[in-house]
Amino acid sequence: MPHTERKNQMNRMKRAGATALAALLTLSLAACSGGGDQTAEVKAAQAKLDAATSFESVYRTEMDYSMADADGEAVSVSVTNQMKVTLFTAPEPRLMADTTTELTSGEEHMSQNMTIYMLKEGEGYSQYITDGSRWAKGTVASSDMEEMTPTDSIQLFLAEGAAFRKVGTETLEGGDAVKYENTLKGAQLVEALDNVQLLDSISSMSEDQQSKIRSDLGKNLKGLTVHIWVDEATGYPVRYEMDLTAILEDMTDSISKTLGGHSEKSGRTMTRAVVSMTCANFNSAAEIVLPDAAADAEPMG
Repeated sequence: MPHTERKNQMNRMKRAGATALAALLTLSLAACSGGGDQTAEVKAAQAKLDAATSFESVYRTEMDYSMADADGEAVSVSVTNQMKVTLFTAPEPRLMADTTTELTSGEEHMSQNMTIYMLKEGEGYSQYITDGSRWAKGTVASSDMEEMTPTDSIQLFLAEGAAFRKVGTETLEGGDAVKYENTLKGAQLVEALDNVQLLDSISSMSEDQQSKIRSDLGKNLKGLTVHIWVDEATGYPVRYEMDLTAILEDMTDSISKTLGGHSEKSGRTMTRAVVSMTCANFNSAAEIVLPDAAADAEPMG
């Protein structure tokens, strides 16, 4: 492979790794969150998660939409992104994330895999990324790793003054879990959407336009309901879920109106957009072992 092409490949892998990690540290770790002065059980679950030295999680986003093909015919598309994550915070922080992206349209199917390791090596920390055919290696700031905890990003979905409500009990993975819900609205919702990068599409606009869009979204969006399940036997948060379908449609309409109805149309109609995460094996996650093949990793950059 020519040097330029190989360098471009490494850069793509580096960006993909950074994106995956950002998603992990914002959405997926925020997933096991709770709050509100009426939900002592959820607060206790948050505290237990905060004290965990390790846990495993599966984070999924599932999207279905329709769009017109070159002949104007409607085509259905399904996209699923999944991250299987193992996180340790002691005796030193380390992380492994195995990601899979699948796209299905009619009889066509595409699947792409990537695995990320973040480990301490010597006095610093290293990041290894592989797509199954080659490895890349870079460095991670010690401050980023050493300050990483299970509840780093929990506040993203803990709006001040918001309260989770108990809505029932369900059986999950063979155990009973109490289900709670909380609805974010207004500026609190916009901040959460911004933090999890759902407003990245407006980043190229002027500051005035961005400010107006965020203000209008706070007024126009109906709200986003966050669900969390807390295991009755252990008190740990075991599942999180939110349905973004209506929010994404509302965002598109609101941004279009803010820009005078002249925003670019994607031609897509979203029919389903759901984010979910399960958490398990608290304080007993499987140890992270870097494969021998990583010894051949090429430097990122």
